[in-house]
Amino acid sequence: MRSYVRRYACFAVLLMVASCAPQVTPEAGVAAFISDEGIPAGVLAIGTAGQPPRMTAWGTRTDARFRVASLSKPVTAAAVFQLIRNGKLKLTDQYGGATIAQLLQHSGGWDRVVTGDRMLELADFANQPKDCLSFAKTPHQFEPGRRFVYSNLGYCWLGHAIEQASGKPYETYVLEDILRPAGIEMAMAGGPGSQPDVAHPSGWPEAAYRRLGPVGGWVANADAMFRFASLPIDPLVQTKPAYAEAGKTYFGLGWRIWPDGTISHFGAIPAIYAIMLRKGDKIAVALFNKRPKNDEDAVRRLKAVLMP
Repeated sequence: MRSYVRRYACFAVLLMVASCAPQVTPEAGVAAFISDEGIPAGVLAIGTAGQPPRMTAWGTRTDARFRVASLSKPVTAAAVFQLIRNGKLKLTDQYGGATIAQLLQHSGGWDRVVTGDRMLELADFANQPKDCLSFAKTPHQFEPGRRFVYSNLGYCWLGHAIEQASGKPYETYVLEDILRPAGIEMAMAGGPGSQPDVAHPSGWPEAAYRRLGPVGGWVANADAMFRFASLPIDPLVQTKPAYAEAGKTYFGLGWRIWPDGTISHFGAIPAIYAIMLRKGDKIAVALFNKRPKNDEDAVRRLKAVLMP
């Protein structure tokens, strides 16, 4: 009996120590990430959908505009969803030899591991196409819908689909029909008000960001991306492909889906890293002007402190 009491007392002490241990705040977690990665500037917006976020900045202002790279893709997906709901597109419509659903899920048939991603290669930029779609008119490397391979080319085709279905240029449709009605201020690279407030020292010309368009061309501050992530999430986002593995993350329609219910997306190109997460009504957006050493490690580290 005495041994049992002693073990129980020790267990109780351990619980008390654990409960008194300092908890790492999201801000402290991001600050440590910034320090470890040597990032010059970053902004965090975190909070609850429908309410003003808690804002923190390092090396810049909280309202500073950043290039958001592939956080542009959920914006493109939102435009596609609206056109689907309005009867102007269907998930089964084909563009570039793949369905809209396959393009959204990055299973459109292009494998940049095999071919490289010429859209991001700027050595011969002066002689390269200046529009996104020109890169996308290339042969498939596998049968569409068979597997996931992250593809910028697929989102070029989605931008084209938006233009064909809406009768407007991609940028115009997104601004007029998605963002401005929700009070969200963003700009396409090369357009009015699109100059970032932080340096993105990559050596890329402005036209290179411009041609990313629906793939990665938007410029915004963290509050604007928080507002976008606060919009109602279309149920289509959760669509699970047949090749998804049980208990693992998978790419739904426009967002990455985690086993704990979190949805996320990140963007990463030279001198840019951006991440957006949502779990229920909890939202976090972090924008940085330096790419970390490892994109996937950064996602998991930031998710652990922002959306545990």
